[in-house]
Amino acid sequence: MSLPRFSVNQSLFVNLISVILIIIGLTVFLGMNKEIFPNVTFDMVSITTTFAGATPADVEKLISVPIEKELRQVDGIKEINSKSAASLSNIIVELDPDETNKQKVIRDIQSAVDKVKGLPDDVDDPIVTEITSKQYPIIEVSLSGKMSEQSLQKHADALEDIFEDIAGVARVRKSGYREREIQILVDPLKLSQFYVSLDEIESALASRNISLPAGELNTPTTEYSIRTTGEFLTAEEIEEETSGEGSEKSMEESPSAPDEFSSPGGRSGLPANCANCGTELAAGLTECPGCKAPVGSKPDEPPKSP
Repeated sequence: MSLPRFSVNQSLFVNLISVILIIIGLTVFLGMNKEIFPNVTFDMVSITTTFAGATPADVEKLISVPIEKELRQVDGIKEINSKSAASLSNIIVELDPDETNKQKVIRDIQSAVDKVKGLPDDVDDPIVTEITSKQYPIIEVSLSGKMSEQSLQKHADALEDIFEDIAGVARVRKSGYREREIQILVDPLKLSQFYVSLDEIESALASRNISLPAGELNTPTTEYSIRTTGEFLTAEEIEEETSGEGSEKSMEESPSAPDEFSSPGGRSGLPANCANCGTELAAGLTECPGCKAPVGSKPDEPPKSP
């Protein structure tokens, strides 16, 4: 008997099956997880290590090569690409697409990086990050106006607090936001004239710029917490600081301390963050080693797997 003839002869049964299938379909559809911006993984892991002041050759020899040697012992890796720049090592690890347990591979990569020995003392701990779509901004807000940079930053900070209080917002990242920085500019001739060394200036600043708990003061009715607060707040306070014990010379007679903002490439030559994927960038880079986007460009589409 053909299917059309069976459907005509058994119309009640066929209609019942159709209704059941429709109910099952609606139940499954309503129970599915629906996301406007689903998290997408690219089977890539970024390993970023900062070594302030190092040349690209030193970064490659002391950081990139030792990390790559440890990574070669990890199973489930398809390809390893590294790029060594001034003050920054960035290694991109592409996972094997046929690997079933990729989270295990990522954990093995983290363990391999932690086992690397012989890194210089001044090197920051390597940061292992899985490259996913959630690293890219969903909404971008720009602020501008005829006002000083300090005033514009106050508005940006207030707006950041508002966004962070919104339910569902995981992270707010500021781009083009220069941190406040007070630089100590030393005059070598005046240092020689007053017999003051750089170590004395550094020691005086370190001993003065502190904020430490100093215990408690108890009374029959109240308990007070005592704290020593001596952190510098303005450049004028630094200029008035003496340059050593028993010295009558103030910093007004030797170094100057202009209150400025850090350079776009990062404070004190340290890396900034890529506006596209968040990867740390060393000063002088023209291209992000993580997503290959030009430095200073606006956030763009997620990177494609090579």
